Amino acid sequence: MKNTMQANDLARLMVIASKVVNVKNMNVPLQSTLLAFDKNELTLTASSGETTVVLTAPCKSASQLTCLVQTTLLTRVSASLEGEITYELKGDKLLMSDSSSRHSLSTIPTDEYPSFSLDGEILFALASDELSGAFKSVSFATAKEDSGYPVLSGICFSGKNKVVSLAATDRFVLAEEKFSVPNVEKFSCVVPASVASLLPILSDSVTVKSSDHAIIFSSEGATVSVSKFSDDPAYPDYSQLIPTKFATTVVAKSNELLKALKSAMIYSDISRVVLTISADQMTITGQSKEMGNGESELSVTATGTNDKFVLALNAKYLLEIVKVSNSDGITLCFNLPTQPMVVRGDNKDRLGLLVPVKM
Repeated sequence: MKNTMQANDLARLMVIASKVVNVKNMNVPLQSTLLAFDKNELTLTASSGETTVVLTAPCKSASQLTCLVQTTLLTRVSASLEGEITYELKGDKLLMSDSSSRHSLSTIPTDEYPSFSLDGEILFALASDELSGAFKSVSFATAKEDSGYPVLSGICFSGKNKVVSLAATDRFVLAEEKFSVPNVEKFSCVVPASVASLLPILSDSVTVKSSDHAIIFSSEGATVSVSKFSDDPAYPDYSQLIPTKFATTVVAKSNELLKALKSAMIYSDISRVVLTISADQMTITGQSKEMGNGESELSVTATGTNDKFVLALNAKYLLEIVKVSNSDGITLCFNLPTQPMVVRGDNKDRLGLLVPVKM
């Protein structure tokens, strides 16, 4: 009996593995991908040390085979193969071939690869698209790793009273999403923002578990495990930043607001735009000493103001908030031009907050 599997199945898994593995990792085995071929299933493990994915695909093996192969090499080889492929482990070489090509890949001793536990206490289960969408809606607001605020480079992930919350902030923009989950136990942690790009690989229902050092997301055929950030320093209590009452609200169409923002940003090197709001109109202006200026007008419905309301914002942040809202309409909520502005779409559990910039 030959050992066989479909080339596109292996290539698909390796695309995901290559996103996780850091080929510059000082821990050389973590530059590689672990392949475990069983009778009917390949289990692939790839890790950066902080983030680990475990993926499966169908195969046909005469015996159990386990090997560790350099990730970049295996990704390139799997992309070059077509149709049904055969594989065989001979000594320290993994032999792979299709109908017209043959490859002999050097392997690394598997006992050098660290073990990863995927066990943990079950927190809740949720549809994969809902969970993935929630993480995506806040991940843009995380701080850069070199910002000087390491904890803000992650996503705050917590749950209590049947509500799970996600939040991210770099101190200038805040994004929050909440969703209801029955019987969720109280938990709170910070996870890497990179998890948002991996959750789409999960299918159907996702079970979320927590261990001492990791959060584990599992579905049929795929598991993503990410390390929790240290509790020191703790994530700031961002709820204190969100106003509960507003003097002015403005309702606009999302597509018109996006178009106006993109137009104004042409003239702004630092993404700063000025919003001028009246009872039925908003003007968004971008200006540059070198390039000139441009402005766009759109119809709005404003309440709470009779005079013109003027403030300056980072257009890039507002653009991202509107895009992830997935709403036809957007509501902007203000108090003073110097105080934070809250942005909401149709989903009232999805919120964006912007700190105005200097005029």
